[in-house]
Amino acid sequence: MQPQNESVETPVESEPITPVVSSVAHSEAPASCNTYIDIAGRKVQFTLRDDNEEHLLARMEKLLSRFPLPEQEPADPGSAPTPPENWCPIHQVPMKRYSNAKGSWLSHKTPEGPWCNGKRNGK
Repeated sequence: MQPQNESVETPVESEPITPVVSSVAHSEAPASCNTYIDIAGRKVQFTLRDDNEEHLLARMEKLLSRFPLPEQEPADPGSAPTPPENWCPIHQVPMKRYSNAKGSWLSHKTPEGPWCNGKRNGK
C-alpha cells in the first residue's frame, strides 16, 4: 500500500546528447620512452611521450630522480664468475690450446699480429 501524499514524476522527453568529437588529428608522438619502476613493491610501467626529445629526456630524468635505485652492496671479489681456462685476461678473447713434444699451452694471435699467451710480458 502506497502513502497517499507521494507524487509520481512524469517522464519528460529530452533531446539526445551528441558526443563532442575533436577535429584535431592525433598521431604517434615523435619521441617516447618506457621504464619500469618499483613502487610499493609493484612493478609499474611508465610511458612518456613528447614532441621534443630533449624535453622528453628532461622529464625522464626528473621521473627517475624521484625513484632512485636502492643502494647495492659492493660485489665480493670472490663471488665474481671465474672466466674459462682458455680466456685471455689481457685481450678478453678465447685462446686456443696447442701441443707439441715439449707440452701444451694456450695462446691466441692479437690484432696487431704477435701471439699472446694471456700473461703480461710473456711470463
